[in-house]
Amino acid sequence: MTAGRLPGPYRIPADRAVGHLRLTNKTPAAAYRSPGRYESTFVRERLFDAIAAKLGIDRIELRRRNLIAKTEMPFARQMEVLGEQAYDSGKYEGLLDKALAVFD
Repeated sequence: MTAGRLPGPYRIPADRAVGHLRLTNKTPAAAYRSPGRYESTFVRERLFDAIAAKLGIDRIELRRRNLIAKTEMPFARQMEVLGEQAYDSGKYEGLLDKALAVFD
């Protein structure tokens, strides 16, 4: 689920993820709802910061360039585990602007 959610609200034409499983006899502790969402968001946003630094581009500008636009909705995305999923709504650039205003 985490790998399938990795692209998030961005236009990413191709991606690949490799995972490693570990078995344990310990009691599980994880998010009850939306498994993989928080983890994929953390990884994705850190990757965007690293890509921006490597390319010498402002990290916010890199995000703006790659956000799925409202005019592109519905936006179909193929997910390995879930099959084709459609983003049917979203104003991601507006949300980015609100976050920037709140967090300065």
